[in-house]
Amino acid sequence: MDLVEIEGLRIRFDADGQVVYAVNGIDLTVAEGQVVGVVGESGSGKSVTVTSIPRLLPKTARCEGRVRFDGIDVLNASAAQMRAIRGRSVGMIFQNPLAYLNPTRTIGSQLMEPLLFHHLAGYQEARRRGLEMLERVGIQNPAARFDNYPFEFSGGMLQRVLIATALIAAPKLVIADEPTTSLDVTVQAQILRLLKTMQRDLKMSMIFVTHDLAVAAQVSDTIYVMYGGTVVEQLNAADLIRAHRHPYLAGLLDSLPRLDRPVGRLPFIPGLPVDTRQPLAGCPFFDRCGVHTDDCHTLPALTTVGPSHRVACWRVAGELVVTDPTAKAGGLSGCIPESL
Repeated sequence: MDLVEIEGLRIRFDADGQVVYAVNGIDLTVAEGQVVGVVGESGSGKSVTVTSIPRLLPKTARCEGRVRFDGIDVLNASAAQMRAIRGRSVGMIFQNPLAYLNPTRTIGSQLMEPLLFHHLAGYQEARRRGLEMLERVGIQNPAARFDNYPFEFSGGMLQRVLIATALIAAPKLVIADEPTTSLDVTVQAQILRLLKTMQRDLKMSMIFVTHDLAVAAQVSDTIYVMYGGTVVEQLNAADLIRAHRHPYLAGLLDSLPRLDRPVGRLPFIPGLPVDTRQPLAGCPFFDRCGVHTDDCHTLPALTTVGPSHRVACWRVAGELVVTDPTAKAGGLSGCIPESL
């Protein structure tokens, strides 16, 4: 059984008298020890989907479908069950550490909290493990920094503290929601190496949410590409460049700067993202797709087109097949080393 099983997940928000159709029938699985990347532009439903696992959605959210974590139906679990899962079995790394670290509490007190709350250690043991974790994530002189406050740390150091807090209880799953977006490329590479190393050492599963295809290709085993609250393609990270088949993913990849082609104006996907205030009546990419047909007025299902490869497109064959056997996912960005 997979550690995470999401089937037919639909999430709606009631906002100012309107309904926002944020997620429209997502299927996603995460095996033990696997790293799953979830990519897509802003508003595609990435963060909403993954925060349904620890059930951190706001009260205005209405969920349908099934979300199971380690055999537990989290959408129907009790509050006590969810408190036992959050911070213990599921760790969260958020995008902006300043928004999720309490400015009135020391770094050490917040780092020890998962251990103390879940009765995994006493105070002295929690402090010892906290100091050890700070050193492990690269905080220099952890004994001196343990009693510092968040404003005394840089953005990169705060992100390391968030990683330490998410991992200190050795969770089965860690969800990293755009953890490197606000960092410069040098610190970003350091954080990504750290996450990958910790994931391997602790043998945990990880869901990595990002809008950066280069980052997803380097960190993930499997990638889910989202658009308009749906998964439009699922494939192995190694196949991202040479075997992608959905026109949306093709457009995203084509718009990236490349060192192997002449410098010029980058291609872009015309049109605007789908209006999530309207229920989906067909393929969410219909209005921006250059190869759509009348069939696209009906929402396509994810169709298996190869080993660990599924695409939601009525024109999944023929001209939509993209094959470049010489391409490598590492070629997406010179900022992310292939040895990550």
